[in-house]
This record gives sequence, C-alpha cells and structure tokens, in this order.
Amino acid sequence: MALLDSVSEEINNAIFRAGHVLFGLSSALIGSGMAFDYEWFARSIPKVSTAGEDKELELLLLKEEIFIDYLPELYVYDQKTSTSTGYYHQRRRWIAAQFDLLRKGLPYLPKAILTGNLD
Repeated sequence: MALLDSVSEEINNAIFRAGHVLFGLSSALIGSGMAFDYEWFARSIPKVSTAGEDKELELLLLKEEIFIDYLPELYVYDQKTSTSTGYYHQRRRWIAAQFDLLRKGLPYLPKAILTGNLD
C-alpha cells in the first residue's frame, strides 16, 4: 500500500505540480513538504476550516494571485500509509475535502474567468 501511495503521489507531482509550473500555472499544493511565507501563513491559517487544509490554503493563495512554485530538486521524506484501511480512510477524507472546497471555490470562478486568473 505504501508503494501504491508513493507511485500515486509521484504521478500527481509530475502532472499537477511540475506540469502546471512548466506551463506557467501555479503548482497544486500537497499535504507534505510545503513552505509558506510566515506572515501570510499566520494571517491565513485561521481561515482554514476543513480537513483539506492544503487545498484550502491553495484556494486562498489563488484568490490572492500568489504563484505557487514547485521545487522538484528538494527531497521530502514522508511516511506513507501502509494498510489498505488507512489508504481507504485517507482517500475518503480527501474526497470529502474536495467537495467542500469545490463548494467554497465556485463563487470565485466568474471573477477568475473575467480577470484572466487561469490558476
């Protein structure tokens, strides 16, 4: 299971992080190996209210038009879920957070389109 989780993460890194940056778009955030400007983080973290804190922070960054970079040369050591039960619960939380953040982000879509905020 840990190997499957790692392979999945590397595929996501190639597409949603490195791939986005290659095309001039912000990287998607991931729950591990993130670094933020302290002042921005201290001001923004109280606004987070879901279990998908990485995606909620991503939404806040995108609303403020702050570019999210991806640094593939940096190594991050992260413990992966080693059981199918743990993987199932992790994905279930992730899916619930995605729907919650979709609901939160949709009101900003028209303005983003009108102002050309592709991120």
